[in-house]
Amino acid sequence: MTITAITNDEGVNQHYAGLFSDITHMRENEDKIRHLAYYDVLTRLPNRRLLEDRIKLAIRHAHRETQQLAIMFIDLDHFKQVNDTLGHALGDELLLNVAARMTAKLREDDTLARLGAMSLLPYSLTLTASLKPQTLRDD
Repeated sequence: MTITAITNDEGVNQHYAGLFSDITHMRENEDKIRHLAYYDVLTRLPNRRLLEDRIKLAIRHAHRETQQLAIMFIDLDHFKQVNDTLGHALGDELLLNVAARMTAKLREDDTLARLGAMSLLPYSLTLTASLKPQTLRDD
């Protein structure tokens, strides 16, 4: 809100005029742009840019706490063939299902990111008996 004093010829304040602008729409657009910059449009998983930031933080945290950090690169074999033969809609559905199943196996503080058309990268701040790379791989 902007308030402006309106004065007479002698410079004495006579009135005040207020101008109010609703910036809700602008804030919503900024949030959308920020989301598009850091998240994959299809899967809504963090993208490469956000993943790089999170990994840097996780490495510093693991080093500071002398904990292990697991990072696993997953490439969906023959995914291009699925898209080429069965169509992109089915390929998208497959990718969404894989992402949902993997996300369900991760803990709240773990991250699953989409790096490219067919690449996913989960990482975990700390390893436990219930979350080992082979557990994700085998499921």
